[in-house]
Amino acid sequence: MLQLVKKGEVSIAIIGHDSRDINDPNILQIPVLVQEMALWVAPTHPLASKKVVTEEDFKNDVFISLSEGYTHHRIFEKWTQGKKIYGPNVVFANEIKTVLSIAASTHMIAFMSNIVVDDTHDLVRVSIQNPPKFYVSLILNKNTEQTLFQQKFNDEMVKIVTDVFSKKE
Repeated sequence: MLQLVKKGEVSIAIIGHDSRDINDPNILQIPVLVQEMALWVAPTHPLASKKVVTEEDFKNDVFISLSEGYTHHRIFEKWTQGKKIYGPNVVFANEIKTVLSIAASTHMIAFMSNIVVDDTHDLVRVSIQNPPKFYVSLILNKNTEQTLFQQKFNDEMVKIVTDVFSKKE
């Protein structure tokens, strides 16, 4: 979505991203939400009873995460490289529901933000010590020509998001 907004193909979007700021002078960014990434496990998983974990707690476990193209994948890749989690200990899936279903029915560990985990999955959230963050922002390209209707819509969305979310974090 970020690339579509940058190209002017989409006028406005709410996106998830892996760094606090979108450094592009043509993009107006209004932060909406910041979440800490977490581990999600089946209730029978040994980590389910822990409040906070470190890499020592899960160094021999198998992870499941979202595939390339998802913001979660970029965050996961940076995090695993820093924690030296490689190779056969990581499985990727193309759908959020698949990741959550596999984590709920196996001892694999899902690496996800709260925003994508709903109550329909029987999973336990386990906090990570010094977790990476997942950012959500409203973005728009300041230089894209808009119809009057689109401009009014964009202005109203910016106002709503600014009024509701700009004071949170």
